[in-house]
Amino acid sequence: MPKPFMLGVEIEEFALGNVLRKLNGMPGVVNIHMDFEGVKPNGHAKTNGAGLHGTRRGRPPGTGRVFTTTGREDILEMLASAPGKQMELGAMKDRFAQKGRSPGSINSLMHVLQKDGMITRKGDGIWSLSKKGVDQAKRAKKKPPPAKSGDAPAAAG
Repeated sequence: MPKPFMLGVEIEEFALGNVLRKLNGMPGVVNIHMDFEGVKPNGHAKTNGAGLHGTRRGRPPGTGRVFTTTGREDILEMLASAPGKQMELGAMKDRFAQKGRSPGSINSLMHVLQKDGMITRKGDGIWSLSKKGVDQAKRAKKKPPPAKSGDAPAAAG
């Protein structure tokens, strides 16, 4: 009889059943040993890539960018101020980046604005403001800027 070798395999919880079934059905597999040493008391294994408890990834809270307008409002304002109320998508992405927004995030907003009838596609990469979008942009322009959280309302007198 050939000498068996021990092989350790870590399997994510959701795939355990499928992997065990396939291993059990493979020729040459002599025995399957279950080792649950790394399992926490609640029955869950440590997740793949889990760091130390209490550590976080990304920016610290409160250091993210805060915008006074929504991306939707920015797009409508961009198109409203453009000659002929139309712009090329590449130029819009550049303007979006100048405002500090992610250029790629414009794509989903354009889809929603088109679905809502605010903008229309004029050609290959050319977008135009519709009548409904022009009206929305005018209303947004008239709207006063939001008050800062520390500002007190003006006293009536």
